[in-house]
Amino acid sequence: MITVQALAVLVFIFVFILIAVEAIHRTHAALIGAFAMVFLGAVSPDELLYFIDIEILAVILGLFLLAKGTERSGLFQLLAVRIMKSSRSPTAFAVILLMTTVILAIFVNSIVAMLVMASITIIMARSLKIRPQTLLIFQAIVTNVGGMTLWTASIPNIIIGLEAGLSFMSFVVNMLPLGVILFAVTLVIFVRLFKKDITPEPEAEFRELEFDEWMKRAIEVSGLQAPHMNRGMIMAAIVMVGTIAGFITYDSLNLTPAVVALAGGFLMMMIQSREPTSILREIDWSTILFLAGLFIMINGLGKIGIIDMFSYGLSNLLGKTPINASISVMWLSGIASSVIENIPLSTSLAPIVRDLVVDESWATLWWGLVIGTNLGGNMTPIGSPSTIIALGVSEQEGYPISFGRVLRIGVGMTIVHFIISMLYLWLRYGLL
Repeated sequence: MITVQALAVLVFIFVFILIAVEAIHRTHAALIGAFAMVFLGAVSPDELLYFIDIEILAVILGLFLLAKGTERSGLFQLLAVRIMKSSRSPTAFAVILLMTTVILAIFVNSIVAMLVMASITIIMARSLKIRPQTLLIFQAIVTNVGGMTLWTASIPNIIIGLEAGLSFMSFVVNMLPLGVILFAVTLVIFVRLFKKDITPEPEAEFRELEFDEWMKRAIEVSGLQAPHMNRGMIMAAIVMVGTIAGFITYDSLNLTPAVVALAGGFLMMMIQSREPTSILREIDWSTILFLAGLFIMINGLGKIGIIDMFSYGLSNLLGKTPINASISVMWLSGIASSVIENIPLSTSLAPIVRDLVVDESWATLWWGLVIGTNLGGNMTPIGSPSTIIALGVSEQEGYPISFGRVLRIGVGMTIVHFIISMLYLWLRYGLL
């Protein structure tokens, strides 16, 4: 058994290294690790499906369908154009764009929010003669702040929430207030830095116009459509609101999060497309298979006693009080999340934290893990999918962002966020 344990840990570490250095696709790495666990004897073949957490995968699939359907309806584009038309200055435009980004991250998904908003930001920044680099970096940061706030806002939240048995409303009560505080602080810092990115001379044809006329002209030049609210958009909005209401009330309705997510996703798919394969092709199946492979590895480690060993070691490392332990978990998971993607990290740490939560007073450890896994990725250019998307879109459109610039802003903002989060945890759960 000791030999199997040692080899299983080596396989797990090897898979994480493959994912971190991107030697092969993360899905391939996770599936290789899962089958290696079977080969070693840590997982038997008939346990493969049993070890995959179908509940989590069903929730993620439902949310993917929900987001793709809403995007197809044109609701996101309508929202973007309305925001642009309501702006009264370049700074106001940037602030509203940042606010829209965080709202999308909260109610849709942090990755989807970044994909949608990065494209719109580049188009409008080019039209308005604004350097978009700072705006894109801060959009990536606030998507992770938004992703921390609700149960459905990020994949790590879904994994942690289901592992811990946390409800949708528990995230609203515990994490949403902190998210609002962090966003407000981030917005103040952003405005000070963004003013340096406004170029002094707009295009000659815009020079004599007021900003609202300038913005209208910029929308025309960008090629963005300005659609009117139609039946498809209204139906998409109703399904979105209904799904969120379902997550709030699923317990009293005798349902599960997976049923709510799948019902909302399938309903959205039926509304937006007569042919389901067109939307199903757009689903990120690689992420679902990636998580399936991780679940097999993690549960295999749990079966042979590795998770219990790590839990015991971590309990000795953390503080002796719940609040100190929660802050320690936040920093440890945050630093790890700066170099390891937060999805595999949260999948790995959630079972360990579960073993540490011996009673209700220790439940604050879950909130430390939520904060760390969501915000730690802001430190480095490789720590967050949102940052990777922002860098890729910006470079592709001719606005490269240096590694050092992301590092300076990311490390500074993460330290500020973690200090505020420490105070929040200490005041809310330590004193109150």
